[in-house]
Amino acid sequence: MNTSRALISRRPLLKGSAALTSAGTVSPQVVPRHALGGRGFTPPSETVHGAAVGFGMMGTHNIRRASQAGANLVALCEANETRTDKLRIRYRTPN
Repeated sequence: MNTSRALISRRPLLKGSAALTSAGTVSPQVVPRHALGGRGFTPPSETVHGAAVGFGMMGTHNIRRASQAGANLVALCEANETRTDKLRIRYRTPN
């Protein structure tokens, strides 16, 4: 069985990876306006994302208050599917 391998030494590997890294930092970077939070946009660092697990009466109240404060509800987990479906519709939470 012929088991020839193309071997590369450490020095050429480091030179090549350094060249790729420096090319990535020198090239112009385009950042979308919504990522920076320009006029009319909220930057991601200013957005609170939350999830609710096992919510009942108090949890539902907490979800409502967080939503009123501007939090983005991204996940729900509850044994009562009817309650989960109502909140998912109300807060437009993905499945």
